[in-house]
Amino acid sequence: MGIKFRDDPDLQFLAHAKHEDLQILVDYLTKDKDGEKRYAQELLDEERFIGATGKLTKVWDLIAAELQLFGGDAIVNQLRGNGVLYKEVLCDVCSHLEVKFDKLQSAYQIEDKLIEKLLEKFWSELSLESRNEFTKEFGLRPDLQTNDLLTQLQKLFREDLGFSYRASVLLANSFAFALLGRGVGSLVGFGISRYLSVLAGPLGIAISALFTIGSISGPAYRVTIPCVMQIAYMRRALAKSDRY
Repeated sequence: MGIKFRDDPDLQFLAHAKHEDLQILVDYLTKDKDGEKRYAQELLDEERFIGATGKLTKVWDLIAAELQLFGGDAIVNQLRGNGVLYKEVLCDVCSHLEVKFDKLQSAYQIEDKLIEKLLEKFWSELSLESRNEFTKEFGLRPDLQTNDLLTQLQKLFREDLGFSYRASVLLANSFAFALLGRGVGSLVGFGISRYLSVLAGPLGIAISALFTIGSISGPAYRVTIPCVMQIAYMRRALAKSDRY
């Protein structure tokens, strides 16, 4: 029968995404932790996906549909014929990572809550050198404790529209380096790129450790957590470039 995209306003923007950013999503969806083809995936076997010959912008809907399926229950998916909406996947990820959020908020706002939580969580994992680089990039005081950091992060999210984008770049890259061994799309011209080599390593270690926790080490969360972070970055990248 094949996979079918469920109309989803929070994923429609993927039609305007860059090929290399979509490729990260494809790899998260179709490769297991050893880099082998994921048993549960259906995307790589889709005729239209194969026929696209690597031009992922032509099959963005199939990529989105595969994510929707991973976010839903297999039996329910089969009965329904498709998966769940992205916001349900996002809220599920946030719940499992103990992120406080309001379901009535937009996907963008809930993604911001996730970004805040991950930055807070990984702060304690950074070395003094990495903390100094982090604070230089984001304009934070170098002597911040975790609670003070969270307060300043919340202030930045309210007052600096570019902060969410820069933070999403950092986190998406760190996930990609940790899980795939490479970063996301071109960052030339974005200030944060010069810090990635310093921060991606320590954050990558923290991210790898995250996936050893029993409650989130299962195959579904190994897919949905990095996919949600990648989508959060892609949404902000497109908004910043005024392409969408």
